[in-house]
Amino acid sequence: MIFSRPKITEVFTPRRAEVNPKMYVNRPFHEKTLKRSVDGSLHTIISGESGNGKSWLYKKVALDQNWKVFPGNFSNAARLGSLTAEIFNAIVPKGSKEWIAHEETINAELSALVAKGGANAKRSYSIKTAELLEKSFEVGRREAGNRTAVLVLDNLEAIFTKKELMTELGNILLLLDDERYAQHKIKILIVGVPANIVEYYQSIENLEPIGNRVEELFHVQSLKEEQVKIFLIKGFQEQLKVKLSDTALDEWSKHIYKSTLGIAQRLHEYCERLSYIIEDNGWEIPSHILDDADWEFSASSLYKAYSVVDKCMNERETRTARRNQVLYALGCIDQTSFDYSLVEKIVRQEFPKTTKGVSLGISQILSDLSKSEMHLLRKTAKGNAYRFTDPKYLMCIRLMLVIDKEKETISKKHLKR
Repeated sequence: MIFSRPKITEVFTPRRAEVNPKMYVNRPFHEKTLKRSVDGSLHTIISGESGNGKSWLYKKVALDQNWKVFPGNFSNAARLGSLTAEIFNAIVPKGSKEWIAHEETINAELSALVAKGGANAKRSYSIKTAELLEKSFEVGRREAGNRTAVLVLDNLEAIFTKKELMTELGNILLLLDDERYAQHKIKILIVGVPANIVEYYQSIENLEPIGNRVEELFHVQSLKEEQVKIFLIKGFQEQLKVKLSDTALDEWSKHIYKSTLGIAQRLHEYCERLSYIIEDNGWEIPSHILDDADWEFSASSLYKAYSVVDKCMNERETRTARRNQVLYALGCIDQTSFDYSLVEKIVRQEFPKTTKGVSLGISQILSDLSKSEMHLLRKTAKGNAYRFTDPKYLMCIRLMLVIDKEKETISKKHLKR
C-alpha cells in the first residue's frame, strides 16, 4: 500500500501556537468547566504548570463554541508598562479609526512633552485608562457581533511579581461590573502558571471584592497515562502509520508517561525525537528504541536539569551514598507534594539492607536540596512539605538514575555516548 506521511514536525509540535485538531487529546472535565464558566456571570482564571496545554485547551473550546477571541499577553503589558494599553492593542484592529485616533493622541502628548521638556523629556505620557478601556470594549463588541466575546490574557506569570500591573489588573476586574463596561459583554479569561489568584487579591486592601468578580477553575493537570496512550495512537499509528503492536503500545505509554509526567509540551518533544529514530531506521521500530529516545530527549530538552541533578548527587563515593538514594526515591513519587516521612518510607523499601536499624537523616537531606544553590526542591506554603521547583528535575531523575537492587547503589546514565 502506498501512502504519504506528514512531516514529523507537523505531527509533534512542542511550541505550536495554534491547535492541531488531529493531535488534540480531549479533556472533558476541563473543557466543560471552562465553557460553563465563560457562559456564566463571572470572569475566568485557568492555571496550570508551564507546558501543560492550557493554551490549546482554551483555543479548542473557543473553536468548538465559536467564541470571538481577542488574544492578549501579560508579557506585552510588562513591556509596555500598561495592561490597558495591551488590552487596546489586543482588541482594536490596527489601522481602524479608533487605533489611528489613539496614535494621534499619543503623538500629540509626546510632542507637547518634548516641547516642554526638551530632549530630556521622559516618555511618561498619561493614558486615560478608563476611556481607553471603555473604547476597547466598545470596539470588541462591534467586532464580535452576536458571538460570545472573550478577551484572553495569557502568561499571568509575566506580571505576577509586578505590583503595579497586578493592581491595574485588579482595578480593571473591579470596573467590569460598571454598566459602562458590562453593557459590552466582554468576558475576560486569565491564563497562567500561578494559582490562588483570588487569595492573592484578598490580601490587598481595596481589592478584596475581586473574589466576587472572577471564578478560578481547577488547576489544569497533566495528561493521564490513558490519555498519553491516545496521543501515541493519534501520532504514530494514525498520522505516521507506524506499525505498533498492542504490547509495544502499552509499554510505550507507561514509559513515556513516566518520562514526561504527561506534560503536553514534553510529550511532543519526546515523541518528536522518537519519530526521528524510527524515520532513520526506514520507519521500522529498532530494538532499544526507548533507551535511545530517552538519551535524545535528555540531551535536547533536559540538559540543564541533568546538570542540576548531577551536582545534587553525592560528591564522592560513600558506602551508602544516602543522598543518591533519596534522589532516586524522589523519582518514585507520583504526587505533587511530599514530606520527609513519605521519602523515608520509599528509601527503606528500595534499600532495605543499607537502611536497616539506622537513622537516615532524610529531613536534613531534603532541607539541603531546597537550600542549595541548585534549589532542586522548594517548601510548600504549609512549610512542612516539599515539591520540585521544576518538573524537569523529576523527569531527569527518572531518566538518568539507575538502581542496582543487589548492591543497593545508584548510578547515573551519561549524556555522552
